[in-house]
Amino acid sequence: MKAIIIPNLLFLSLLHPSDSLLQQRHDQRVSVRAAHFLYVSARAPAESSSTKAQILVDVPATSTIDNIREWRRFAPNGQSKGGEPSDAYLEFGRIWYERLIQLQNFQAEHGHCNVPELYEGNPQLGNWVHNQRKEFQKRMSGESSSITDERVEALDDIGFVWGIFKSPKVDWYDRFDALVAYRKEHGDCNVPSNYVNDPALARWVKQIRIQYKNFGTKTKKTAPTRRSLLTKERIEALEEIGFVWSIYDQMWEDRLRELVAYRDQHGHCKVPQSWKESPELGSWVKAQRDERTKYDGAKKSSLTKERIRILNEIGFVWKLRTSWEDRYAGLLEYKRVHGDCKVPKNFTDDPGLGKWVDRQRQNYRAMKRGKKANNTKITSERINKLESIGFVWNIREEKPEGTRESADVQGMIETINE
Repeated sequence: MKAIIIPNLLFLSLLHPSDSLLQQRHDQRVSVRAAHFLYVSARAPAESSSTKAQILVDVPATSTIDNIREWRRFAPNGQSKGGEPSDAYLEFGRIWYERLIQLQNFQAEHGHCNVPELYEGNPQLGNWVHNQRKEFQKRMSGESSSITDERVEALDDIGFVWGIFKSPKVDWYDRFDALVAYRKEHGDCNVPSNYVNDPALARWVKQIRIQYKNFGTKTKKTAPTRRSLLTKERIEALEEIGFVWSIYDQMWEDRLRELVAYRDQHGHCKVPQSWKESPELGSWVKAQRDERTKYDGAKKSSLTKERIRILNEIGFVWKLRTSWEDRYAGLLEYKRVHGDCKVPKNFTDDPGLGKWVDRQRQNYRAMKRGKKANNTKITSERINKLESIGFVWNIREEKPEGTRESADVQGMIETINE
């Protein structure tokens, strides 16, 4: 934020401003300190003591006399000498007032003040609302609290609910009906935890999943403080409308369906990790391999025996040890789509293919220098297969189509590979 300097003459002219002059300066950028001084000066004549030659100013533009009154009104109970709020406490009052305005806007849009704590639209507002309730509880318990009478009054005026978790009990089937309505509108029962239109429904859905875990449990740990309110009838009612008990299970099944569709289209389940059409699917496929490693090592894993069986049935490849022929088939597919074999080294759709193509050229150059290839042997048969589909060994010196290496090169290959 840019700082400006108020010269001595201008500073003195502001010591006895009229309300109209202050209103005219509505867009002037002044700091909290300067704004506070202007307000105090408007209420009492300036003392005859000398003033500093200039003052450094640095803050927001909405510092009208009305705004400053609100900042002072909502400043916490921290006063400097003379009963005036100190600079720091005046700043706290300004921040609190701005959050109040945001809450008023939220209330006007949604019809209530129950901002979810994890509200994506304004995380700071959700956290602030949560803190107001905590501070109010402290106040009611006689503890030190930042909630003042003025703040309580302002929040009460817009219908703020102080004890949101102590609201009157709602019948279980009333919440169920609300969930049915949500499903009708959104197509599923996965109410997000920060659902603004009905925060109570979001909390209820979360509790239902927790209660399901405790259903039928008879241990001391779960009874009676963690007693499940579910019954067989309620579980059946929820399952009839497609309720998902574990959101993670639902996500797994959704990805599985995507993988089956990929297999049907491409003929295999080897989804590249950075597959453009669905990077999430590529990451999920890699995650399944990582989880299988944990599972085989008797470590905690999200994979189960049943999930492994399902993946095996659709031809899932657990270990990617791609053969030369597999890569060659991938190169054929690339040529079918792109019209040539010039796979970029950083080919994002299949990074492995790009690296493999680059390695073939490296092996070929090593062979021509009389050295044996390190990773994959380059043989006459493989050279012939690559050249038959228009593979270019040196893309900087591309030869006319149909040009083949001389017989002495072929003999050199056979000698090296013996």
